[in-house]
Amino acid sequence: MGPGAPCPDPRSAHRVKIARSMPIPPLPQLSLARSEKSGRHVVLGYDIPKPRLTLVGLFLCVAYLGLPVVILGNLLDLVFQLLFGWCIGVWCLFPS
Repeated sequence: MGPGAPCPDPRSAHRVKIARSMPIPPLPQLSLARSEKSGRHVVLGYDIPKPRLTLVGLFLCVAYLGLPVVILGNLLDLVFQLLFGWCIGVWCLFPS
């Protein structure tokens, strides 16, 4: 091969010829519709229950949504207490 000759594709030797005479079998039909009574449906032989809120999901909602709101709210109350002397936090309900 000279300097101007095209480089052969190294993958071309490994290509597999597909037989055109073999029909491709159809894919199985999967029903994604849920049963109206139970809310369940079957996917690949597995009975999938309807979505529901679990204890872990509830905990994650509280951790990701509620906890930051409580922390930021209390920090804001502390800033107002230190800057202006206004006691507007939860701890002001129970003076010592």
